[in-house]
Amino acid sequence: MLEALNKRNMTKADLSKAIKVHYDTVCKWIRGDRLLQGENLRKVAEVLGVSIDYLYGTSAEEREKQGEPFPGYLGVMALPKEKRFDMIVNIAKEQTACPFVVFDPALREKYARGEISEQEVYEAVKRHMETVRDAVVKKEKEEKRIATK
Repeated sequence: MLEALNKRNMTKADLSKAIKVHYDTVCKWIRGDRLLQGENLRKVAEVLGVSIDYLYGTSAEEREKQGEPFPGYLGVMALPKEKRFDMIVNIAKEQTACPFVVFDPALREKYARGEISEQEVYEAVKRHMETVRDAVVKKEKEEKRIATK
């Protein structure tokens, strides 16, 4: 994010004003103390003129070249282990466009014990969120169908 700020000749204060968040919040995102997610993630990407993948640490092309298992993998791995799980969940949510953050709570425990890798967490959470998203879409279509009768 700092590189994108510099390319745009923007300061952290400029970014905080542009997306209407507190300056300290921007600093926490940059340090990795707070997850950049949801609407703020989209706003930052738009203001800085970069992709969400870029904010997560890599582009799709770079991921492919480096054999990165999921978007933002390198950014995740740069975080302390205790912060990685939440970032992986956030990435899966953004990738699936799921309206909810959903995953099996036992997954966090397995990850914390070292029983599963970051890639396995991403794949399990993404699969679960895709299922939920698809169920929500199906329900909305069915409700529309019933309402138009």
